[in-house]
Amino acid sequence: MLESLIIFTFLSFVEPIDPTGKTLYPSGIKECDDLHYDLPPHASKNPNLALSTPIYDAENKLIPPGIYEAELSETTGQILLLQSKEIKAKLPIMQSISTNHRYQIPIIKAKTLSSKHVLIIYKYENTEIQSTLSTP
Repeated sequence: MLESLIIFTFLSFVEPIDPTGKTLYPSGIKECDDLHYDLPPHASKNPNLALSTPIYDAENKLIPPGIYEAELSETTGQILLLQSKEIKAKLPIMQSISTNHRYQIPIIKAKTLSSKHVLIIYKYENTEIQSTLSTP
């Protein structure tokens, strides 16, 4: 009896066990350790345009300052400005230039030419598209 008590005490220091028969340090993956997360939807490949001044589009509608997603519509020959997938403005293409540089990701910029005009530059693949718009 005394021997079994000494052996039990010695073994409890070597390998601690729970009185229920389970080990105190379980191994393996538990449900809470699962690292699988649902991925968010794919990001849009359209560039974002930050307008700091209001401008007029091709239909003479006032476009307020803000952040817009730009999409090139080759069928209509326009650059579409979107917010929440809603078309907010249609910008006419004034000039299309072929370049030697290939753009992997489309880029759009707005540059103020004068107090009354803004130049929109849209670059994608080997093409640079320009549109000039007026300000109020």
